[in-house]
Amino acid sequence: MFVVAVTQVASLLHADHRRPGGGRAAVVLIPIIWTWGGTTMHANTHDLERAFERLGAFAVGLCGLFMALALP
Repeated sequence: MFVVAVTQVASLLHADHRRPGGGRAAVVLIPIIWTWGGTTMHANTHDLERAFERLGAFAVGLCGLFMALALP
């Protein structure tokens, strides 16, 4: 999921190499990095053997996937 999102950001940056394009790519990349970091921290600090915690990790991952698919 995060690989797709970073690839989409790279294609966004490839379309415009100037400063505004770099700024747009940075604005798009920051929430993706926050989602990746939050998912990693959640997985490391919670016991994912319980169904409720696993469902929460799945929901965050699914939202991250939708965010990646929403990129141009």
